[in-house]
Amino acid sequence: MMRSIGYSKTLTALIIFFSLFAIGLPVKRTDLNAQQSQISPLSVLVDNNHTLLLGKRWMGIYLKNSKVGYCVTNIQEDYNSYQFSERIVMKLNLMGTPQAINIITKSTLEKNFSIKSFRFLLQSGVVKFQARGRVAGGNLELYVNSRGREIQETIPLKTPPFLPNNLNLALFHQGLAVGKVCRFHVFDPSTMSNDETIISIEGKESIKISGEKTSAYILKESFKGLVVTAWISEEGTMLKEESPLGLVLVKETEEEALTKGWDSGFVSSGTDIISYVAIPVDILVEQPKSVKYMKIKLSGISLSDFNLTSGEQVLKGDILEITKEEIMGINSYFMPLKEKGFEKYLEPSLLIQSNDQRIVEEANRIIGEEKNAIRISKMIMEWVYENVEKKPTISIPSAIDVLQLKMGDCNEHAALFTALNRAVGIPTKMITGIVLSEQKFYYHTWAEVYIGRWASIDPTMKQFPVDATHIRFVEGGLDKQVEIMKLIGHLKAEILEFK
Repeated sequence: MMRSIGYSKTLTALIIFFSLFAIGLPVKRTDLNAQQSQISPLSVLVDNNHTLLLGKRWMGIYLKNSKVGYCVTNIQEDYNSYQFSERIVMKLNLMGTPQAINIITKSTLEKNFSIKSFRFLLQSGVVKFQARGRVAGGNLELYVNSRGREIQETIPLKTPPFLPNNLNLALFHQGLAVGKVCRFHVFDPSTMSNDETIISIEGKESIKISGEKTSAYILKESFKGLVVTAWISEEGTMLKEESPLGLVLVKETEEEALTKGWDSGFVSSGTDIISYVAIPVDILVEQPKSVKYMKIKLSGISLSDFNLTSGEQVLKGDILEITKEEIMGINSYFMPLKEKGFEKYLEPSLLIQSNDQRIVEEANRIIGEEKNAIRISKMIMEWVYENVEKKPTISIPSAIDVLQLKMGDCNEHAALFTALNRAVGIPTKMITGIVLSEQKFYYHTWAEVYIGRWASIDPTMKQFPVDATHIRFVEGGLDKQVEIMKLIGHLKAEILEFK
């Protein structure tokens, strides 16, 4: 049953990416002798108080004490900039399926470590996502490669942006002191989003790494409500990092990073990361797809951060009631849509390429001569359900990629469905939240279509409308879905009633 639903692996990927951003903090020159075996002894004076060591740094990545990956960073000085690269290699268990993940970032940085340009690659199996960008004239010019074609978007900037994995350099540049709080404007290529990350230096304590105690600064790194804790030595060396997901990063030598316990993370019997972040409930609902009404108590998070009273959902205090919609009797329209005000739900984007010729041709082939909006959405839902293989995938969901590869989970299903609908003129938006299965709520993505009014539709589960165990938290694409990270490790759910 679980394998047929397709839970949100993209959201898990977002957490992983953020959890890894602060690794490889540069060290002061005084730490040179201790680090000679791991990094190049070359150094460059950043200012009168900070000396940045150049070269490579290694960290091991662990999940519940099992080695699941490593990361290596490298920084070199150029004529008027820095060249920074990072490679993350991970092996994770997704619903019993081993997934090998490679994430590569290469960037050219200004002397204050803000972005000049970057290239980003995420590869998991046959799925490959590539993006590049550069800062020019107060804008970020962003390019995403979709099956051999580059799509461009220009993002206006208020302040110079940083990459998530370059924030450690910017922090070091500003100096380490207990009580210090730094705010950075960040562009994250894994989510295509611009937002603020806050890093505060909370205090100092003694921490044991590789059997030796070291005095360390404690950092709290906050992004979209997700908080990562990190420890760095007085000389600035990153020692350890922990995220709410349970990922732990530890400073290692190159040999340790590449060989120590590596195989333990690449077995199907290891921790299933999707089930690991799911939200358990006490009541067994034997047939969630048949649920037409549910009353549930939500706790552990600030509910005011989300618009939970929407459509068939009503929030009173911490009690949420969900009623399954009825689409029978809706006065649907015939194409083309004559109403105004839905333009943004018809627009293409970097990942929802509804104006791409391949998407347009496939959408028109699916619907043929049909003009009724309800029947068109149902036809596209059924086509996506039948033609996209439900396969665990960590990816940045691009509609074109899904159309070509025809595989993925809920994110991929929802991205392709949204693009196909928009291509034929049906306003469509992506919805992210949770859905019930086997006594757990799993993170999930589905859609809503305008068919005379907004109605929910789930192309992964072939539901139109969706059952009442779908709880809607966020509307929008990947840049909006990051808001769901506020729930991870905090949201608790108690089912009070269902029928």
